Formats: sequence, structure tokens, C-alpha cells
Amino acid sequence: MKKRLVSILLTLSMVVGLGTPSLAMDNDATMQEFDDINAYNEVTVFTETMGRALSMTLQERVEEAKAGIMALDLENQGLSYIQEACLTELDSIAQMDGAILHEYSVLLPTARAATPTYYGTDHGTDFYSSLTSKKTISKKKNEITNFETLKFIGSTGGSILLCFEAAPVIGLLWTVLTASWPKGYETHDGDHVENWIVVAPINRAIYAKETLGYKLVYNREYGELQPFSVYYYNAILPSGEQHAKDVEYGTYYVSDLSGTKKTDVLRLCYDCYINMNPVISFTLWDSSTFRWPTK
Repeated sequence: MKKRLVSILLTLSMVVGLGTPSLAMDNDATMQEFDDINAYNEVTVFTETMGRALSMTLQERVEEAKAGIMALDLENQGLSYIQEACLTELDSIAQMDGAILHEYSVLLPTARAATPTYYGTDHGTDFYSSLTSKKTISKKKNEITNFETLKFIGSTGGSILLCFEAAPVIGLLWTVLTASWPKGYETHDGDHVENWIVVAPINRAIYAKETLGYKLVYNREYGELQPFSVYYYNAILPSGEQHAKDVEYGTYYVSDLSGTKKTDVLRLCYDCYINMNPVISFTLWDSSTFRWPTK
């Protein structure tokens, strides 16, 4: 298991650094700059190193990031709204079974007296927003273990679908990923494929304006998403090698909300606020998955 994890971590280090063209996945959005990201300073509070990566649990990574946030003393700087959004987000990450937090950074406004900016109004309630964090997370989404399915994909040049389930506001979106299995290799019983997602998103927190401050109601991510697969062979390759093959699919970009989708989010935020529901979290890694053809 440790050897497999080392292979995956090495793959992640290469995938995250790819500079491939991006594709906007939101229906009415195109590739754009990261909103008002230039109005923020990025302070990294957690980053893994190769020496510690194998031994750290997700909970340990989250707790170290939380400690880094508390050390910034944001509450005494008038930035408690950022602290709340980040801690809430990390609590959500801690519940994601199988996720790996590689890095976490807090976004602090360059104007330290800044407050959240006006986002919109729904039913007379004003909502404000702020960018709060950047992070890199990977997660294994699923596996293909069925021999006939693997054989069918390999022999017909079939494809895997990357599905982006952007509920509750956006419907199901998908894109075709070319399944470039190893050439000249016959599928063997016992082969399997792991499908992974690496995300490097920015979090936008949305707050309801109250008399004494801002109440967090919604955390929503946007940014880069990089899918990849790892094909594990149960036989020796024609080249004599016997190891996993990394299959990379490029980089995709999920845009920040605009237009009618922003209006829908405001209605969602209002419903959450008026009903005193828990904070809603929309994450790229939890809303994307892989699907594949069957015979």
C-alpha cells in the first residue's frame, strides 16, 4: 500500500504542475481571471512535504491547517468572517473519506480594513461575499475492476466520462476523457484502474448582513480540476515492465457564478439563512465523478 501511495503522490506532483489548456465547464461562462484574487494576499498555513506525506492522516493535515489559521489572529484584525469560513471549510474537508489535503492557504484582503463586498439581494436580505482560501486536494473517486469493462474500453477505443454534478444550482455537466490504455497490451483478469481528481480551487464565502456583523451561509469553490487515472497491471508489459501507468487528461476550469446562476445562488442563500440551516458547502472534488461505457 505504501508503494502504491508513493506512486500516486509522485503522479500528483506532476499533474498539479501541468500547464495544459483549460476548459470552462459552466454553461454560460468562459475562461476568466480568478475574479478579484489580486485584491488578496495568499498566506500558506499548511503544505505537505514528501517526507511527511506518507505518515500524515487527513485529520492531522486539517488540524495543522487550523492551527496555522488561528496563529494569524484574524479575529483581532477584524477578519473573523474569513476565519469562520476557513474553519468551516476545513471541518467539511475532514469529513471527506479518502481525500488528501496537500496545501491550504488563507486569502487576506490587501486592504486590512476591508469587509465582505456586496454580492446581491434576495427577498430584501443583502448578501456579501469574500474570497477566503486556496487549496490543493486530491481524492480517488472510483475504480474500474470489471475485466469485461476494461477489455471493452481498451479494445474499442472507448472513453471515460468526467461528470460534474454541480447541484444544487447547476445541472449535470460532462466531458469525454480519452481512455489511452497502454498500447500493445492485452487486458488481463485482475487489472484495475483507479480514477482520481486533483482540484486547486478558490473558495468564495457568502454571508448574510446582520446588525452585528456577517453570518456565513455558503462556501462555494471555483477553479481548476485535473482528472487522471492509474492503470494497475496484473501482468508484465510487452516492454518487460510491470508497474502502473498514469493516464492524464488535462486541466478543466469551473468558473465562478454569474448571471442567472448567481441569482439562483442568492435564492439558495436566502432559504438557508431564513431557515437557519447549516452552512452549505459546494466543493469541486465532491461534485465530480467518473462514469464509463459498458457492453
